[in-house]
Amino acid sequence: MSSVRFKVVLKGNEQEEGSNTDSLTLTFKSILSSNIIKIPSHYISSLKSMSEHNENIISFQNLKEVIMIGDLSRDYIINYYIVILYSMKSEDERNGFLIANIKKVGDGLVGIWPFNEETEYFNEDYINQKFNDFVNHQDKYKNLVIINPN
Repeated sequence: MSSVRFKVVLKGNEQEEGSNTDSLTLTFKSILSSNIIKIPSHYISSLKSMSEHNENIISFQNLKEVIMIGDLSRDYIINYYIVILYSMKSEDERNGFLIANIKKVGDGLVGIWPFNEETEYFNEDYINQKFNDFVNHQDKYKNLVIINPN
């Protein structure tokens, strides 16, 4: 398994007195391999659209930067990143995906959170099923957050 990590830096609330605006970070474990798990773009656009009418789905621009820690076996040209965080109503656990828009590939899953998440079941079918569930069964989720770049 890859030792590459992605440190996602989110903008802090600059209005809070004494706040360190760079202190909000999430570290994602890379799942990049020779086969990129593609995310159909209609899933992301559907979730963003649904956030306008569903209080459990929140979409906002707060992603400041993504820092790759380690070296990938292959160079990718990444246009931008999107973070999706979610928690199910039946569980207290929070999970997340780091999606990158990769030149000549499109949107692909590049990282998972929390850091200790098992990765052996992550394949294109599982991810498509998960995103289909986000869109069609959002009532299963307490929170679904889409964090976009500025």
